[in-house]
Amino acid sequence: MSYKVDRYVIQEVAQGLRGRIDKGEKLVPVSINLSRADFQMMDPLTELNQAMRKNGLRWFLVRVEITESALSKDVAGGHSQLPPGRL
Repeated sequence: MSYKVDRYVIQEVAQGLRGRIDKGEKLVPVSINLSRADFQMMDPLTELNQAMRKNGLRWFLVRVEITESALSKDVAGGHSQLPPGRL
């Protein structure tokens, strides 16, 4: 069930950043945490990429944090799907 919350967080972060841009507010990078369950139940990096594109966001605004347990079995080779420097 946590993957559903993380999917929601991805969407909310992207929409929130877009809203701040539209209002001319100061921007700070936001971290999004991904877990093993996220990689097992969905494709979180595709979700994030789609949310970023949909909202016209640049990658310097988002930091992706992946739990050690998610990387311990290289679930779906996920780390290779991020832009350079986003881990």
